[in-house]
Amino acid sequence: MPISIAAGSRGRHTPAWPIVAILFAAILSLASVTANASQELDLGTAGDFNAFMFEGFDGQYSDVEGRLASGGTVSVNGYGIADKLNAATAGDSVVIDGDLMFPQGKIYYGNALVSGSTAGVGQPVHDGMAPACFRSLLRGR
Repeated sequence: MPISIAAGSRGRHTPAWPIVAILFAAILSLASVTANASQELDLGTAGDFNAFMFEGFDGQYSDVEGRLASGGTVSVNGYGIADKLNAATAGDSVVIDGDLMFPQGKIYYGNALVSGSTAGVGQPVHDGMAPACFRSLLRGR
């Protein structure tokens, strides 16, 4: 059925205002989505890390270009970590509340702060870091 918005025409009329209201609402909705897309999302502390896991993490032969944090044991092999950080400001680039098992790979910049054991960290990883970059926060483990 064609929509008639002309005054004085015969037959059924569909008022124009619902159509105009729907179009106006759609335009406002699109403008709102566009405005919200450009706003930053504040992730708090998690925003300082490229990988932020609430529990443990296992991975092989990949990388995390920035900081890594885990709420549990981390087991990685052949990993590169923190290669895109600035050496002067890297700080603690690996923060783990658990054990770290990291036989091969490299932490390019920053420190590793581990609350559990670092016995599983291989010599190639140690060799790639500056001295005293592993700090342990053993809590009765």
